[in-house]
Parts: sequence; C-alpha cells; structure tokens
Amino acid sequence: MEGVTTPFSMEEVRGVVEESDGNKSPGPDGFNFAFLKGAWEVISGDVMAFMHEFHVNARLPKALSSYFIALIPKSFNPQALGDFRPISLLGSMYKLVAKVLTKRLCLVMDSLVSKNQSAFIKGRLLVDDVLVINEIVDWVKKAKVKCEIFKVDFEKAYDSVSWSYLDYMLRRYGFDEKWRSSVRACVFAGSLSVLVNGCPTEQIDICKGLKQGDPLAPFLFILVAEGLGALMNKAVELGFYKGIQLRSCGVNISHLQYADDTLFVGEVCVENLWTTKAILRWFELISGLKVNFFKSKLFGINVEDDFLSSAAAFLKCNVERLPFIYLGLPVGANPRRMATWNPVLEVLQKRLASWKNKYVSLGGRVVLLNSVLAAIPIFYLSLFKMPVGVWKKIVRLQRKFLWGGVASTSKISWVNWRDVCRPNNEGGLGVKDLRIMNISLLTKWKWRLLSEGNSIWKFVLRDRYGGGESGVSWMSRSLPTNKVSPWWNDLMVVGLVGGVERLQHFFFKKIGNGDETSFWHDVWVGTQPLKEEEELCDMLLNILLPIQLSHTKDEWRCQHSNGGLFSVRALYCYLAGIIVPPIVLDLELVTDLGFVWKSFAPSKVIVFSWQLLLRRLPTKKNLFKRGILSDDSKKICVLCPMNIECEGHLFGWCDFASTLWRKFFIWFGWDGAVPRDPLEIFQKFRKTTGIGKRLKGLLAVWHVVVWAIWKVRNNVIFNSIVPVVEDVFQRIITLSWKWLREKKMGGSCSLYEWKTYPLDCILR
Repeated sequence: MEGVTTPFSMEEVRGVVEESDGNKSPGPDGFNFAFLKGAWEVISGDVMAFMHEFHVNARLPKALSSYFIALIPKSFNPQALGDFRPISLLGSMYKLVAKVLTKRLCLVMDSLVSKNQSAFIKGRLLVDDVLVINEIVDWVKKAKVKCEIFKVDFEKAYDSVSWSYLDYMLRRYGFDEKWRSSVRACVFAGSLSVLVNGCPTEQIDICKGLKQGDPLAPFLFILVAEGLGALMNKAVELGFYKGIQLRSCGVNISHLQYADDTLFVGEVCVENLWTTKAILRWFELISGLKVNFFKSKLFGINVEDDFLSSAAAFLKCNVERLPFIYLGLPVGANPRRMATWNPVLEVLQKRLASWKNKYVSLGGRVVLLNSVLAAIPIFYLSLFKMPVGVWKKIVRLQRKFLWGGVASTSKISWVNWRDVCRPNNEGGLGVKDLRIMNISLLTKWKWRLLSEGNSIWKFVLRDRYGGGESGVSWMSRSLPTNKVSPWWNDLMVVGLVGGVERLQHFFFKKIGNGDETSFWHDVWVGTQPLKEEEELCDMLLNILLPIQLSHTKDEWRCQHSNGGLFSVRALYCYLAGIIVPPIVLDLELVTDLGFVWKSFAPSKVIVFSWQLLLRRLPTKKNLFKRGILSDDSKKICVLCPMNIECEGHLFGWCDFASTLWRKFFIWFGWDGAVPRDPLEIFQKFRKTTGIGKRLKGLLAVWHVVVWAIWKVRNNVIFNSIVPVVEDVFQRIITLSWKWLREKKMGGSCSLYEWKTYPLDCILR
C-alpha cells in the first residue's frame, strides 16, 4: 500500500484536473474544474502548496469539507421527501483532493475486493453478475435442483455507513494510519446545507454516511460491502450456508454483489434461511446498513409454494416469480422471446413520445438516432442475441422517426435502410446497424473468455461447459442443446451470418515463450491454423524463420484492430464491410458523398445535400414516381416552366439555378463554363482547394447555395413568393458568412471582406 501515500506530484494533480469535467455544478466555493483548467498557470503553485499541506497534515479547513445537498426529483410529481434523490455539491478543492485519492485507490482495488463484487473495478462489468445468475437459473431448471435467490434491498445505503466500521475495514485491508487519516479528513468531517429553491439552509453536522457525488464514495462503499461478502464466505466455509455448485469441486456461488445490489444464491433448506437472516442482522449492527425486508424479494426455482411462503414469512419479505430484473437486465427470461424485449421497445416508444411536441430537423433526427435511439438497446445487446422480430420492430421505429419524426402517419422512406446504415465515407448516414452491433458486442465475450484472467463468470462457464478442463480448449466442446443455455448456444454461433462463419480465426496468438499456444490448432502465424494449410512444407519454411521466442507470456490478439486489442468499434466496421453488400453507386459518387460531411454546414443542411447527391429529394419527379402526384402537368419546374423538376434540373440546368451558380463562379473569380449538374458543381468546389478547414469552408458555400435554391422552390410552391436572383445571391453570401464565423473560419473577416474577397477569407 506504499504507493497510495507518496507525496502528490504536479503531473498527477494536473492530470486529474485535465481529466475532470469542467461543466459540473459548483459547490459552496462557486468554482468548478473549468476554472481550475483555465487558470492553472496562475494558481498551480497555490494548488500544489495546498496539496502538500494536506499530504503532511491530513486536514481540511471546515469551509472545504462543507457542502450543499441538491434534492433531485425521482418522479414527475414528487410529494414526499423520499421522492427526492440527494446529490452532494462539493467544493472544487475538495473534489480535487478526493479525485487524486480515488485514482490512487483504484490501483489496489482489484487485489482487495473479492471476485463476487463487480462494481467500479477495471475489468469487471455490470453484465458479469447478470450472466452468472442467468446461467445458474438455467442450470438449476434443467438439472431439477432446488434453488432459492434472495434479492437484498438496503435502506439508504450510502447515507447509513458507519464511519467507525469504515475505518476498521481500511485498517483490516492494510492501509496505514497516514492513508486512513486522509480518508477521515475527507469523509469523517464537515457539514451540509440543503438547497431549498436555490438557497442553502443552516449547516447540519454529519456523523455517518458517504456523500452522494463524492469521487471517493463508490470505492469506499465497496470496501464496506466486502464485510457482507466476508461473512457469507465464512458461513460457506463453516458449512452454515450451502451455495450452488454447477459441478463437484467447482466454484461455489453463494452471493453476487454490485455495490449495494446484492443477491444471495443457495440451496433450499432451513439452515440457509437462518444463516441469511443472521448474517444480514450482524452486518447491520456493525456497518449501519439496514436491510429493507419489505422491498427485498425471495425467488424459488423448483421449490414448493408452501415452503416459499413460509420462508418469506420468516424473512419478512415478499415472494416473487421469475423472471425478475437485476441491474436493469432480466434474469430467468428467455432472450429469444419477444416478451423479454418488451421493456426495450417500451422505452423507445416513450422516448419518441417525449419528442412529440418538438420540431426536430432531419439532421437532428440522424443525431438522435445514433445518440439516443440506437443507444437504448445497447445494454440488452451486450448480453443477449436480439431476435429478428425485435430487430425489425426497432428498425421500423427508427425508420419512421428518421423520415417522419414523431408524426402518427407514415412518411416516405427516401433511402433504403441498408444504405442509411452505411458509414459516411461509404455513402450512408452512419446510423448504427443494430444486428452488426449485437454481433460485435457478443463477440466481446469470446475475447474476454480468451484474454482475461480468473473471474467468477468465467469459472461458472468453465464448470458448466468445460468439464473442468483448463486453458481454452473447452470452449469448442460440442454439447447437446438441452445441456446448454440459450445464451451459450447463441454465443457459439455468433459469427455465423447467412450460414457463413464471418469471424473464423478473428483471434490469433502473439507468441511470447510459446507455452500456451497450440502449434497446429491456434492461429499464430498467417490467418489460419497450420492444420488447414495445403502447402504446409513450403509455408513452414517461409513463416517460421522470422518467429522468435521470448520470456513473455503468449497473448491473444485480434485481426483488423489497432494494436491487436479487441474493440467493438473496430469489429463493427469490419463486419459492416463484409456483411452489408457494397453500395451500387459510382465510385467517385461514393467519394463525393463522403466529402459532403466535411463541411461547416449545419447537420440538417448536410443531410439534405446527401439526399440531393443520391437523387432522393422529394422533387416533383420523385413524387410522381411514388404516386403522390398523378398529373403530368404538375411535374414541371416552378422556377422555370420549361422542364420536369428533378434534382439535376432544379439545382443545375434550371435558368434560375444556372444564373445563380454563374454569379457565384464570378464572385469566386473562377474562369470557364459553369457545370450544368449539381454533382459536377460539387466536384468543382471539392477539387479547388486542399483539405482541412479550407475545404470545409468552401464546401459550406456549396451547401448554402443548394439549400437556398430548395427554400426558394418551396416558397414559390407554398407561399407564391416570386424569387429575385440578386436577392437570393445576397442572402446566401450573408448566411455563408455567418456559418463560417460560427466556426471561427476566416479569422476576423468582416462581411465586407467576405463579399469582396471570399477565397482570401477562406484561405486565411
């Protein structure tokens, strides 16, 4: 533990300041980390003097350890105090000290905390516990084993922690007096004021609990919760509690913890009930954490109803039925059934309903699709394989929102959804394809099985499917369908797309000392195992000569990823390239579609331009094709009644558009004939200058011109406003100047300079 008590260095403190979010609400001192970042050169000396003083004396002035409590409503219409969530607003210097201490504490947490605790520790994920309990439930169902699960609910867990117990746990973990003094200075002191209508009340002295919002609080709470795990482990060791073992001599699962979210898992017997009640009572007396038995739940699998009712009466809790929700994911449900995914669909529909009275442009809807609607199912997709029916429903919601917003009636889908999901540089909108994302997220489990060390979820899978084998060979064992869970079966075929294995040999071995690599069966040279090479002798001579052994361990690596480490993003891009058929477009057009996004134009204008280059705008010609217009006479262009209105005519050949483009070419000082097609004009803009900000600035002008032409066309149709080319030209110049000014393009270029020397302003 020596590393946690060394003096604070300038690099360490500066690193914490730079990593911290500068937009969080300030505490009593009125400063947040944005101030510390901006004024660091001026105040760094004083900050380091303060940090040195704290390291030596382990004391904080009362003003720094005092904080505000903001009451955040838990529901739409809160009525009682319990309907609010208290969040601590801490001073900037206190948070700086706490963050530095937290960063040091994180370095040793993995070695201190048992594998049954999954919260806030690097390498342990929230879904790990959900996987473990689902595998146990599936196994006991198929093995006809009686099992009970007790879901523990603690009352105001953070606010109830006993300080003396926390100090005792720190001492038992081996932290010296200096470290414990630093923690006591941060946690065991200070006072709070509650913000009521923005005004603080009188200060209230505190004598227990951890601050909600304190960087130290989650990690200190884990150490507190370890006491409960230690009591349970001792009870199992002494035979007072019987957990669940999937095979003899396998790992014994008696409890799972994610911070204060706790499950007790065990055989069905009276002794387990007595031990459960005794342990929870002992833990309450020593830690201050009281169990709310009324909100706690008891579940039984293969258990008689009479016994469950008696057990619930003994524990003073409620009996519930499978499936249930743990850490936000279903336990005991079949992920292949639509009903399991109803919560995801309901959340999507509620989120869409919340936008009903808000106007969102097409560009804004693209952003919301990726940042909100595509993100909502990710939690489920990271553990379960999504049924095709669910995927179709989600895509239907996404497509309807993209093209019609939240309108109750369906709108025309102008571009195929498959093309919408392509990356920007391949001609798409960059909307995530949830099928491919699901495959990428599930493949991460395979990567973790290969690359991670010992963990409780890995022990459970090996005990159930590996027959006790070591290494990774057990992963390829063939087992009857009725012996495996739906999750495991889905994982084993996750790389199969259309009956073809897309991820075969995606993982390979980087050779160290060679001890953990199979010469014939692992991929360690080339792209496939040596046993599959046809011309083996010649191949061996060519590939084995460069291989050198070292003293390091062999390591698993991934194809198609930077540095060989697994990345969901990298795998998604790889799969998107081989699963989705290539877009049927001219190669140069695909390049142009990629450049559409490299501009300072607003997102709604960029998406409009993307539709334009694809020839998928709601022009009269396209509306006629879709059956919206039925009269041939209505297809004529409204800006020059000489031809059918299509993208090529409206934005290029039309007299109004060609006159407008000619004025812009003269304005830029470009010689030669003006191209007659909007795509050719775009290519002229794209190829005129280099890359970076200059290209973005020039392309923004093209965007604003085509956007203005479309607005003029709509004004003629819907408002009967006759356009004047010169007026439109001047409005475009002004609007493009505003766009570039917002992006700080062209330095301090004035509107007069922009009108007179546009290229000079762009090239500055």
